[in-house]
Amino acid sequence: MLLAGRPFEVDVDPDVPPVYVDGVQIQQVLVNLLDNAIKFSWPGSPIRVALSRRGAEWEVSVSNHGEGVPADQLDRIFDRFYRAQSGARIGQQGLGLGLAICRGLIQAHGGRILAESVPGGQTAIRFWLPLTMSPSSADTLAARRQAAQEV
Repeated sequence: MLLAGRPFEVDVDPDVPPVYVDGVQIQQVLVNLLDNAIKFSWPGSPIRVALSRRGAEWEVSVSNHGEGVPADQLDRIFDRFYRAQSGARIGQQGLGLGLAICRGLIQAHGGRILAESVPGGQTAIRFWLPLTMSPSSADTLAARRQAAQEV
């Protein structure tokens, strides 16, 4: 329903091998990123999700077109309760926790996350997860998840 009137593009590299993750947590990351992409983009503009392999990592990107995030705030948008200062955010609901949660969950999986933005153009949030994870790494993943919940 939120995507009504918007092009939604999904680009998945067919050579991406499986990676073992907590599906519920990675789904939460994607929901948070897509929610932000929709809320902070221009009406009718496309939302894009891309998945590819980058060396020994999975790379996922969620991008949109809108006002963008000022360069001096790109690192801070992952801080708890921080909301970038931009006119597009006036009247938007939220506490500024979505991207902080994303960062904690991605780091708990041994990955990393960052934001890139061109003012008045494309904003992309990218995250990387290691491809080396296997079912035998479940104990390590469980410990990382516990640490992320403390974030």
